[in-house]
Amino acid sequence: MRQVNLRLLIILALLVFGGGGGIYVLHRFQVYRNADSLATLARERLEEGRADEAIGLFTRYVALRPDDAQAQADYATLLLKQTLTGPMNRGRMSAAYNALESAVRKNPEDDELREKLASFLLRSRNFTDARQHYGTIRENRLRKGESVSSPGVAKAAAGAAAEGGGGSENAEPERTADSIIDLRYAVACGGMGRYDEAAAVASKLIGFDLGTKAFDPGWEPIPDCTDAYLLIAEIMERRYNDQDTSARVMRRLPEAYPRDHRGWLAMARWSYFHNDLTAAGIEIAKASELAPDSPEVLFTDFEIAMRSKNYARAERVINDGMEAFATDARVIMGRADLALTKGDSQQALELLTKGTEAIPDNPLLLERLIDVLFNMDRGSEVEPHLEVLREMQGDDEPSVMWGQARLLMSKGQWHQSLELLKQLRPNVAQSEALTHNVDLALAICHQNLGQSDELLEASQRVLSDDPNSYQARVALATAHSQAGRIEEALAEFESLATAQRPEELPSKQLIWAPLLDLRIKHQLRLPASSRDWSGVDQLIDLLAQSPAITDGQLASVKSNVLLRKGELPAAIEVASKAVEASPGDAMLVSQLVTLFLANNQADKGREVLDKSSAEVRRDVRVLSAEARVAAAEEDEKGGDGLAAVEKAVESIPTKDAVSVLLTLMSIRMRQGRIDEAERLSGAILKREPGELRTHSALLDLAVEQKDVDKLSAYAEQIGDVVGRASPQARVAQSMVLILKARLNRERQTGEDSVPQPLTPEDRLSLDDARSLL
Repeated sequence: MRQVNLRLLIILALLVFGGGGGIYVLHRFQVYRNADSLATLARERLEEGRADEAIGLFTRYVALRPDDAQAQADYATLLLKQTLTGPMNRGRMSAAYNALESAVRKNPEDDELREKLASFLLRSRNFTDARQHYGTIRENRLRKGESVSSPGVAKAAAGAAAEGGGGSENAEPERTADSIIDLRYAVACGGMGRYDEAAAVASKLIGFDLGTKAFDPGWEPIPDCTDAYLLIAEIMERRYNDQDTSARVMRRLPEAYPRDHRGWLAMARWSYFHNDLTAAGIEIAKASELAPDSPEVLFTDFEIAMRSKNYARAERVINDGMEAFATDARVIMGRADLALTKGDSQQALELLTKGTEAIPDNPLLLERLIDVLFNMDRGSEVEPHLEVLREMQGDDEPSVMWGQARLLMSKGQWHQSLELLKQLRPNVAQSEALTHNVDLALAICHQNLGQSDELLEASQRVLSDDPNSYQARVALATAHSQAGRIEEALAEFESLATAQRPEELPSKQLIWAPLLDLRIKHQLRLPASSRDWSGVDQLIDLLAQSPAITDGQLASVKSNVLLRKGELPAAIEVASKAVEASPGDAMLVSQLVTLFLANNQADKGREVLDKSSAEVRRDVRVLSAEARVAAAEEDEKGGDGLAAVEKAVESIPTKDAVSVLLTLMSIRMRQGRIDEAERLSGAILKREPGELRTHSALLDLAVEQKDVDKLSAYAEQIGDVVGRASPQARVAQSMVLILKARLNRERQTGEDSVPQPLTPEDRLSLDDARSLL
């Protein structure tokens, strides 16, 4: 029997494990040596000014040597500098934050590094974490006995400032670092709602006693603490509703820093935001004397001039004074705003387009460009810019959601836009301007969805913030009109019209068009013998005298009024003469064809269409009128006509195509051609899945067919589109329950046609339907 050579086995094992350990040690040595070379190379690139390469090398180094605290600090500082000086986006912000946070964890005693992180968080409005880090710095200084943040020591620390007139920019006094930390700590406290703590800290920086609300007469101002006055003033005004003390604190600011432009700048901004533009102008002029080349002073001067409608001064400041900052995004946007005040939207668009090309990663420029495109009714050009903004900021950023909502509105996708605006509104509560715009957009969506109660609520919200809002008052009046409250709507529009100068009213179609409609409705509700058309005629005469109204518009208005008065032949005569004068006016052509149809003269309508140009016949209004003419013609000819209209729809934009297809679907439903109506509805929903009128029509078709399964399926589709809890979905669900009960009743009715009592099941279905409704 063979013996195992234990000695040999032990030697082999030692060789194997020892070799493996040696390989591991050799590998780690090689990694460390390579890592060290990366760090050396990174610092060389940094000295050469090649920051991007240095960042790449540092990224690889800290991955290999995560224990090198100094390298982590250098890497984080470099990333932070690049983020603050270059274009900002979420990716860079996140990378800088992660690097800083990691570096601070590895260097817990490095207050300078921690301050960089805290300042970054404060700039990012992460007040809670910023307060925590500033608090740690304050505790560290107290522990080390370095803190001087007390009134007595502050006087001594500001001795140099006193000689320079309270922090003169020329004197450049040595900064009191602990006071700056205390100030930023107070700002973070205020940002997270800890107002009492913020006031307690900030008050010590300005010699203000919160109890007596008085200043220490012997107080010597601390350099660079102008923001402490602003913070105390805001807390007094917003937290304690003490306007007098707030104003007194701000008046003290330029007294404490008479030669510091930042004090006067803060005063100017305070006056600006409190709508005292006269004071703001005086204060910014003083700041300009002290720092004529300060970009912050120049920007504020421009804003005050724009708000004061002193456009000549605004133009001098933005074009001459700020020429050195011509590539600054704020200058580009300012020049665009100035162009808009002159009514030159095209110049504003060109300035912003060039700006985004020069500074492609600036989200504010993109936002302003998108806004101008929407205001110019060029929503189709927005999508690529909005996609770039989304890549920069993410889907949940308010500016992205706002742009997406407006894009959906421009496409007529009212429900989808409504749902997005509802999600957006709580996220913009801190911005009064954006909240105002979102509420107006909500009102427009409710208006187009026929939701009069919601429209009323949204418009009242806007009016509560801005009682003079023209758009909100129009929305409020429209809400009354949609709800059938004719008299209330008429009174509101009459008030709006009275507020306009007579010569300006014709340019406000949002006022005069519904006003004319409501005046007509008001008369039609009266007995024929009591009607007085003078108010209607006076408004038409006013429109006729205005250069803002074209001959075609006036003819259209006149013929429509004559039709509603019951004077159809006269309406046809006015429209016919207008079409002879302007055969290329699609609106007039469609109106004349519609009038002939109302007079049972489809053949005359066809003649008008045949004489019209191909361009006119591609217009959505004319195509819809042609569909109605075809429906009134003989079977074969009419069928061919409807097919021709449907064929023409293929070459027009989706929004217009849906409108014409809805007309065709309605015609087929009236003809009893359910199969064709369903086919057309499929074509509509393929183009526009959220088209609610089509979904509603399908519900009606299913009810007419007494098909519960179809009705249930269509109700589910509506729920998918607008949400299960929406009014439309609830109505659809109730229709299913009612149809089930109705069909059960029909089956239970005996030969004598006497209805049987409701079964428990039917009673439950009807109760559920009532609850839904």
